[in-house]
Amino acid sequence: HMLSSHSFNALLKTLEEPPPHVKFLLATTDPQKLLPTVLSRCLQFNLKRISGTEIADHLADVLTKESISFESPALKLIAGAADGSMRDALSLLDQGIAFGGGSVIEESIRSMLGSIEQHKIIAVLDALANNDATALMACVEDVAQHLGDFEKLLAEILTTLQKIAVVQVAPDTMSDDLEDSAATRALAARISPEDIQLYYQIALIGRRDLPLSPEPRGGLEMVLLRMLAFRPARKAAPSRVESDKVKVVSQINPVVSAPVQAEKKIEKPPVKETPGANDAWELLVEKLQLKGVLKQLAMNCACQSREGGRWVLTLEQSNHQLFSVERQKRLNNLLCDALGSEVTLTINISGEQVESPAAAVMREKKSRQAEAIAEIEADPNIQAIKDVFDATVHQDSIRPVD
Repeated sequence: HMLSSHSFNALLKTLEEPPPHVKFLLATTDPQKLLPTVLSRCLQFNLKRISGTEIADHLADVLTKESISFESPALKLIAGAADGSMRDALSLLDQGIAFGGGSVIEESIRSMLGSIEQHKIIAVLDALANNDATALMACVEDVAQHLGDFEKLLAEILTTLQKIAVVQVAPDTMSDDLEDSAATRALAARISPEDIQLYYQIALIGRRDLPLSPEPRGGLEMVLLRMLAFRPARKAAPSRVESDKVKVVSQINPVVSAPVQAEKKIEKPPVKETPGANDAWELLVEKLQLKGVLKQLAMNCACQSREGGRWVLTLEQSNHQLFSVERQKRLNNLLCDALGSEVTLTINISGEQVESPAAAVMREKKSRQAEAIAEIEADPNIQAIKDVFDATVHQDSIRPVD
């Protein structure tokens, strides 16, 4: 039971001199509200939240034993609403059975909880991905007609954005049996990680400020329109992308620029290129304009060899966490698109140091930092200040000017 502030002294007396009939005393009071003298004489058990999967499985077991028909998606909705509490889940289950006329049906549970169908959330994010304001407003109208709980819609958008962000950095962690998992994966591939983070932050702030808006629907519309307004502009149009691909191909392998030149070069057997191939790889990484973890993987790889359409990259052991088979496939596909031909990409992990684009950037950064420090140390005004005031220059505070 819960303990009141007036019962602490009586409890302390009971703990010090317990009567023979008392076996144990169980209290659910917040430990921070207990006196130290009481807390020191008690055992604390920190209860953890139960996962949604465990709750849904237990509810399914209960319903099976009670011979009550149910739908699995309905149990997942109840588990999500229970928020880690089995007691709340069982209470909601009782309500759901009564609400569904003796059965636990997804449609009735969704209506009881006021939940929004997941495909409506996907439609909102799809309109954002397409930069389609008209479709976005149509989604708001659809929610307004069926539910009208705009704060709930923002909460569902935040949950879906979080799932997409996780899929982008750790795609193997998402189970394919979840509702609309295919649509979530598709959005993760279409929307950049930067945009997902921007949308999440705007929705989070918008949910906090929604009660301050004169009208809830108008507040929601402004939040969604803000996502479109602050979305970074894309640099490349389709025609520009094609021209960039041509430039990349011509700079890396000018032999294929003309059929006549290709016939002249055909007499020579293919030769493995190492320094030239590494330069070509660094140029490709810059032209591909990669994002997120995929960019980090490409930046930390060095081109070991290039023979025809076969590229062999090397990744340092210290950066092995960047590698996955899925990312290698995605990088392979992007390379094929950029070069306009079939390419086979292999990434090997090595314990030796490699000369990757990231290493080159770091070396350049250190060089500029050293030059900036030397320039500051050689400045006569700095020398005068050091002499007069016995001052010391903190080199960590020096930054080179871009």
